[in-house]
Amino acid sequence: MKKKFLSTALLLGIIISASAQQKPGMHLLATHKIKSDGGWDYLTIDHANNNLYVSHGNQVNILNKTNGDSVGVIPNTPGVHGIVIATPFGKGYTTNGRAGTCTVFDLKNFKITATVKVGQNPDAAFYDDFSKKVIVFNGKSSDASIIDPTTDKVLSIIPLGGKPEAGVSDGKGRIYVNIEDTGEIVCFDMNAYKVLSRYKLKGG
Repeated sequence: MKKKFLSTALLLGIIISASAQQKPGMHLLATHKIKSDGGWDYLTIDHANNNLYVSHGNQVNILNKTNGDSVGVIPNTPGVHGIVIATPFGKGYTTNGRAGTCTVFDLKNFKITATVKVGQNPDAAFYDDFSKKVIVFNGKSSDASIIDPTTDKVLSIIPLGGKPEAGVSDGKGRIYVNIEDTGEIVCFDMNAYKVLSRYKLKGG
Protein backbone atom coordinates (compact mmCIF):
# COMPACT_ATOMS: atom_id res chain seq x y z
CA MET A 1 0.00 0.00 0.00
CA LYS A 2 2.87 2.30 0.92
CA LYS A 3 4.61 1.53 -2.39
CA LYS A 4 1.38 2.16 -4.28
CA PHE A 5 0.92 5.50 -2.49
CA LEU A 6 4.51 6.55 -3.26
CA SER A 7 4.14 5.51 -6.91
CA THR A 8 0.90 7.46 -7.21
CA ALA A 9 2.44 10.51 -5.53
CA LEU A 10 5.48 10.33 -7.82
CA LEU A 11 3.30 10.00 -10.92
CA LEU A 12 1.15 12.93 -9.78
CA GLY A 13 4.29 14.98 -9.21
CA ILE A 14 5.52 14.21 -12.72
CA ILE A 15 2.14 15.18 -14.22
CA ILE A 16 2.04 18.46 -12.27
CA SER A 17 5.65 19.25 -13.23
CA ALA A 18 5.02 18.51 -16.92
CA SER A 19 1.84 20.53 -16.81
CA ALA A 20 3.64 23.50 -15.28
CA GLN A 21 6.37 23.34 -17.95
CA GLN A 22 3.79 23.40 -20.76
CA LYS A 23 2.19 26.60 -19.37
CA PRO A 24 -1.23 26.29 -20.97
CA GLY A 25 -3.14 29.46 -21.81
CA MET A 26 -1.73 32.94 -22.32
CA HIS A 27 1.75 33.49 -20.93
CA LEU A 28 4.92 35.48 -21.63
CA LEU A 29 7.17 33.84 -24.22
CA ALA A 30 9.91 36.44 -24.65
CA THR A 31 10.86 40.07 -24.06
CA HIS A 32 12.65 42.12 -26.72
CA LYS A 33 14.33 45.38 -25.70
CA ILE A 34 14.46 48.26 -28.19
CA LYS A 35 17.15 50.92 -27.83
CA SER A 36 15.79 54.34 -28.78
CA ASP A 37 13.89 57.25 -27.30
CA GLY A 38 10.24 58.22 -27.59
CA GLY A 39 6.79 56.85 -26.94
CA TRP A 40 5.09 53.81 -28.42
CA ASP A 41 1.96 53.25 -30.45
CA TYR A 42 0.89 50.61 -32.98
CA LEU A 43 2.50 47.25 -33.74
CA THR A 44 2.18 45.62 -37.16
CA ILE A 45 3.35 42.23 -38.44
CA ASP A 46 4.56 41.55 -41.98
CA HIS A 47 3.83 37.83 -42.09
CA ALA A 48 5.38 37.30 -45.53
CA ASN A 49 8.78 38.59 -44.38
CA ASN A 50 8.52 37.55 -40.71
CA ASN A 51 9.03 41.11 -39.44
CA LEU A 52 7.48 43.02 -36.54
CA TYR A 53 7.11 46.80 -36.98
CA VAL A 54 7.00 49.00 -33.87
CA SER A 55 6.10 52.71 -34.00
CA HIS A 56 8.48 54.48 -31.64
CA GLY A 57 8.59 58.27 -31.31
CA ASN A 58 10.02 59.59 -34.58
CA GLN A 59 10.97 56.28 -36.14
CA VAL A 60 9.76 52.75 -36.74
CA ASN A 61 11.83 49.88 -35.38
CA ILE A 62 11.77 46.62 -37.31
CA LEU A 63 12.44 43.33 -35.53
CA ASN A 64 12.73 39.75 -36.65
CA LYS A 65 9.47 38.31 -35.33
CA THR A 66 11.07 35.02 -34.27
CA ASN A 67 14.17 36.08 -32.33
CA GLY A 68 13.63 39.81 -31.76
CA ASP A 69 16.81 40.87 -33.57
CA SER A 70 16.80 44.38 -35.03
CA VAL A 71 16.69 44.21 -38.82
CA GLY A 72 16.08 47.85 -39.72
CA VAL A 73 14.69 51.29 -38.93
CA ILE A 74 12.39 53.65 -40.83
CA PRO A 75 13.70 57.09 -39.76
CA ASN A 76 12.21 60.59 -39.89
CA THR A 77 8.59 59.70 -39.13
CA PRO A 78 7.56 62.54 -36.75
CA GLY A 79 4.93 61.42 -34.25
CA VAL A 80 4.49 58.07 -35.97
CA HIS A 81 1.32 56.14 -35.17
CA GLY A 82 0.34 53.38 -37.59
CA ILE A 83 2.21 51.09 -39.96
CA VAL A 84 0.44 49.58 -42.97
CA ILE A 85 1.68 46.51 -44.84
CA ALA A 86 0.50 46.47 -48.47
CA THR A 87 1.91 43.06 -49.39
CA PRO A 88 0.64 42.88 -53.01
CA PHE A 89 2.60 46.04 -53.77
CA GLY A 90 5.69 45.23 -51.70
CA LYS A 91 5.23 48.50 -49.83
CA GLY A 92 4.72 49.73 -46.29
CA TYR A 93 3.25 53.03 -45.07
CA THR A 94 3.71 54.91 -41.80
CA THR A 95 1.31 57.57 -40.54
CA ASN A 96 3.30 60.53 -39.26
CA GLY A 97 0.99 62.41 -36.90
CA ARG A 98 3.00 65.59 -36.43
CA ALA A 99 3.93 65.95 -40.10
CA GLY A 100 0.57 65.15 -41.68
CA THR A 101 2.26 62.68 -44.03
CA CYS A 102 2.69 59.01 -44.80
CA THR A 103 6.17 57.63 -45.40
CA VAL A 104 6.27 54.92 -48.09
CA PHE A 105 8.98 52.25 -47.83
CA ASP A 106 10.08 49.01 -49.49
CA LEU A 107 9.18 45.88 -47.50
CA LYS A 108 12.40 44.09 -48.53
CA ASN A 109 15.13 46.67 -47.95
CA PHE A 110 13.18 49.24 -45.86
CA LYS A 111 14.29 52.11 -48.10
CA ILE A 112 11.99 55.14 -48.21
CA THR A 113 10.50 55.55 -51.68
CA ALA A 114 7.99 58.39 -51.28
CA THR A 115 6.25 60.77 -48.89
CA VAL A 116 2.51 61.32 -49.27
CA LYS A 117 0.75 64.41 -47.90
CA VAL A 118 -2.50 63.43 -46.16
CA GLY A 119 -4.79 65.11 -43.59
CA GLN A 120 -3.95 66.54 -40.19
CA ASN A 121 -2.69 64.15 -37.51
CA PRO A 122 -2.94 60.85 -39.43
CA ASP A 123 -3.31 58.01 -36.95
CA ALA A 124 -4.81 54.57 -37.64
CA ALA A 125 -4.58 53.18 -41.18
CA PHE A 126 -4.92 49.89 -43.03
CA TYR A 127 -4.73 48.24 -46.45
CA ASP A 128 -8.12 47.23 -47.88
CA ASP A 129 -7.83 44.03 -49.95
CA PHE A 130 -11.14 44.62 -51.72
CA SER A 131 -10.37 48.06 -53.16
CA LYS A 132 -6.58 47.60 -53.10
CA LYS A 133 -6.21 50.98 -51.44
CA VAL A 134 -4.55 52.30 -48.29
CA ILE A 135 -7.00 54.09 -45.99
CA VAL A 136 -5.61 56.67 -43.56
CA PHE A 137 -7.72 58.15 -40.76
CA ASN A 138 -6.81 61.74 -39.89
CA GLY A 139 -7.75 62.72 -36.34
CA LYS A 140 -7.43 66.50 -36.42
CA SER A 141 -8.94 67.12 -39.86
CA SER A 142 -11.72 64.55 -39.19
CA ASP A 143 -11.43 62.76 -42.51
CA ALA A 144 -10.00 59.75 -44.34
CA SER A 145 -7.35 59.92 -47.06
CA ILE A 146 -7.52 57.20 -49.73
CA ILE A 147 -4.10 56.35 -51.20
CA ASP A 148 -3.55 54.39 -54.41
CA PRO A 149 -0.47 52.15 -53.82
CA THR A 150 0.24 51.94 -57.55
CA THR A 151 1.00 55.68 -57.70
CA ASP A 152 1.23 56.71 -54.02
CA LYS A 153 -1.20 59.53 -54.75
CA VAL A 154 -4.24 60.53 -52.69
CA LEU A 155 -7.33 59.68 -54.74
CA SER A 156 -9.91 61.15 -52.39
CA ILE A 157 -10.44 62.75 -48.99
CA ILE A 158 -13.67 61.68 -47.27
CA PRO A 159 -15.07 64.02 -44.56
CA LEU A 160 -16.21 61.98 -41.56
CA GLY A 161 -17.78 64.62 -39.33
CA GLY A 162 -15.66 63.81 -36.29
CA LYS A 163 -12.38 62.36 -35.06
CA PRO A 164 -11.87 58.87 -36.51
CA GLU A 165 -10.13 56.06 -34.69
CA ALA A 166 -9.73 52.54 -36.16
CA GLY A 167 -11.53 51.28 -39.27
CA VAL A 168 -12.43 47.88 -40.71
CA SER A 169 -13.53 46.64 -44.13
CA ASP A 170 -16.46 44.32 -44.80
CA GLY A 171 -14.54 42.95 -47.79
CA LYS A 172 -17.27 44.15 -50.16
CA GLY A 173 -16.44 47.82 -50.59
CA ARG A 174 -17.70 49.29 -47.35
CA ILE A 175 -15.54 50.69 -44.56
CA TYR A 176 -16.69 51.15 -40.96
CA VAL A 177 -14.90 53.52 -38.59
CA ASN A 178 -15.64 54.61 -35.03
CA ILE A 179 -15.84 58.38 -34.46
CA GLU A 180 -14.40 59.18 -31.05
CA ASP A 181 -15.89 62.60 -30.31
CA THR A 182 -19.43 62.03 -31.63
CA GLY A 183 -20.05 58.49 -30.38
CA GLU A 184 -20.84 57.12 -33.85
CA ILE A 185 -19.90 54.45 -36.34
CA VAL A 186 -19.59 55.86 -39.85
CA CYS A 187 -19.89 53.68 -42.96
CA PHE A 188 -18.45 54.88 -46.27
CA ASP A 189 -18.29 53.44 -49.77
CA MET A 190 -14.96 52.67 -51.45
CA ASN A 191 -16.37 52.99 -54.96
CA ALA A 192 -18.05 56.39 -54.66
CA TYR A 193 -15.81 57.61 -51.79
CA LYS A 194 -18.73 58.97 -49.81
CA VAL A 195 -20.39 58.39 -46.45
CA LEU A 196 -23.38 56.04 -46.69
CA SER A 197 -24.67 55.97 -43.12
CA ARG A 198 -24.03 56.94 -39.51
CA TYR A 199 -24.91 54.82 -36.47
CA LYS A 200 -25.26 56.58 -33.13
CA LEU A 201 -23.97 54.54 -30.18
CA LYS A 202 -25.93 54.65 -26.95
CA GLY A 203 -24.06 56.30 -24.12
CA GLY A 204 -21.49 57.70 -26.53
